[in-house]
Amino acid sequence: MFVFLSGDECLQSWSESNSTITSDKNFHINANINNNELIFFYAYPNKFRIETSDYIIIADDIMSSKYIIQSNKLFIDNADKKFNKHISQILNFNKMERKLKLIDNNSYKVKNKLLIGDVYLHYSLNCKNIDSLYIKNEYTDMLIKNITINPLNNMQIDSLFTFDFDGQDIEVYDFR
Repeated sequence: MFVFLSGDECLQSWSESNSTITSDKNFHINANINNNELIFFYAYPNKFRIETSDYIIIADDIMSSKYIIQSNKLFIDNADKKFNKHISQILNFNKMERKLKLIDNNSYKVKNKLLIGDVYLHYSLNCKNIDSLYIKNEYTDMLIKNITINPLNNMQIDSLFTFDFDGQDIEVYDFR
């Protein structure tokens, strides 16, 4: 059975289905970005970890660290405030809902472009899940699909936002 819901009903349905994530603000997202797997962990306020097959990034408002898996190198720098601002804007679900303009059944365009270009959000037919997110600007053409969002167990939070290289010989570059 297919259920088509109209604009505000779809936003409300998604919010209700994901209330533990939007209220708790500690969650992880698995997604496919331009056919590459990405795992994203977020802990309020503004701590995140991004994992791909090539690298792991751990960042907060003070510093960012990027571990490049293939070369076994860790790069540490001050926080990238512009990047953190983009992440915070995208992850503010309640504020994001107010900035969506219905363009088609279950499809929305973000009104203010979030400072990152054109952003389109597509919900599943029953509006319980995000089907895909499309971001396009002069530097980026990004399709994010196969999106799953789940609450993050509080027991995991501390260990997720630090690197544990105990006993490993890695090259460290600290630019702070």
